[in-house]
Amino acid sequence: MYNQFLYLMETKKQKQTICIVGNGWASYYLAKNLDKNKFDIVVIAPNSHVLNTPKLVDYALNIIDNVPYIPNNYMDVHIDNTVMDVDFDINKLYLKPCNGEVQTTEYDIVVFAIGSVVNTFNTPGVKEHAYFLKTIEDAIALRKIVKNVTNINIVGSGPVGIEFALKSSIPIITLYEGKLDILPNIQSDLFRGKILKELSLNNISTRLGTIIKEVDDRGNYSLSETPLMDLHKKLYCYGDAHIVLWCSGVKPNDTEKQLVEKLQIKPGTKVDNFFTPTHLTYKNVHCIGDMVINQGPPTAQNAKNQAKWLANYLNNSNKIDRNFFSQYQPHSRGTIIHCKDGIFIDTKLYKGRIIRPFSDIVVKFIEWLD
Repeated sequence: MYNQFLYLMETKKQKQTICIVGNGWASYYLAKNLDKNKFDIVVIAPNSHVLNTPKLVDYALNIIDNVPYIPNNYMDVHIDNTVMDVDFDINKLYLKPCNGEVQTTEYDIVVFAIGSVVNTFNTPGVKEHAYFLKTIEDAIALRKIVKNVTNINIVGSGPVGIEFALKSSIPIITLYEGKLDILPNIQSDLFRGKILKELSLNNISTRLGTIIKEVDDRGNYSLSETPLMDLHKKLYCYGDAHIVLWCSGVKPNDTEKQLVEKLQIKPGTKVDNFFTPTHLTYKNVHCIGDMVINQGPPTAQNAKNQAKWLANYLNNSNKIDRNFFSQYQPHSRGTIIHCKDGIFIDTKLYKGRIIRPFSDIVVKFIEWLD
């Protein structure tokens, strides 16, 4: 609560106040790994919990009943609000007014981890007529109608789109991808081939090299194929029975105009080796997660790795000269794609399918490693 923060500011000064803007995976792992003896941790976000995004597909498909939230128990104070602006010269954040009163928050260090939103690529009609799977509101909307769906066209063949297709019981599923391969961010052709085989075994059609040009008010959309495929077709969908699920990428969250300008969020914030925006000279300002475009892909795994690195740096910044601090190197433990009866795993040690209950053991082991 905001009053808790005011009390904290009045009673503290032995510890630095670090304000984390946002409450996703980056925020969660940063708060978890910061030294509580050194920092008072203040999280500013409209929610006090973290959305367990890998479980969104299960919730949308009615496979699980509980909303997939994870409580963020690592913060000292949660301010239920949104940051509208920031003054870097006086270390002050300006929050959305409450009851007509302007609220401000002071910080010693601020970390922006405001995440990403669905990228529609300004395709006409997508916002108005397609379904998404990025937020809990998206999952609830799908959950309400998914039992009535008989035909779904999934745009985007990343992990979310493929997991939805492989876990779904919808009779007719078509997967569209603008590039010429599914899972375009995965390097392993062997792993990609195993997923393609599984899609085929489940009678899921794939249309590669296909760019969606429009979603109209009847739920139908026109397609424009790449010259390599030289096909042109128009598909039609109506009502709740035939829908479009848009999973075609994300972009940095650009909802707060003042922050967009000051952090250069469009097309994404560039940071230095210490996650400080390159266009700023303030060393107590950091950005991590999906809003950053030059420190690895916008994935939950990379956001977690960035947060753990930054926490380690902040915990030891008074002990180690920053010139000798090892730089962050984006890395991946691998990829997991969930299906109905297990997982597909892509790691250095193994690439292939693991059925339950062994898959559950593997997932828990990977979580334990983190």
